[in-house]
Amino acid sequence: MSTDLERLHQLVGTAVLGVERGGSSVLWVRLRGWDVAIADVAATACSSFTDMAAGACRLIGAGRYGRFWWLSFANDHTPHPAVLLGTQVHLVPGRDGLGIDVDRTRVESEYSPA
Repeated sequence: MSTDLERLHQLVGTAVLGVERGGSSVLWVRLRGWDVAIADVAATACSSFTDMAAGACRLIGAGRYGRFWWLSFANDHTPHPAVLLGTQVHLVPGRDGLGIDVDRTRVESEYSPA
């Protein structure tokens, strides 16, 4: 099991603290202590998740599906979870009090289109 997947499993149940669309089709999700970059997320999934994350929502699962990564999020107001499917996931230490600045341009440059 990869280190990023192990960390994601440890973060299940954690509230989403923020969402940001990055360059190169990267979606950033802020969780307690971590910023999660997900590459090549479909526009409709990104829009659906962004709407959900405008309220209180949390990570409810993560895993691999072949060469893809999936992350699932839920809240108390929608009947179905939002599932994000991407080609790559990368976790970097978050900016929520840890004093670590994330070089997003460098992280995003490590992604290549699927």
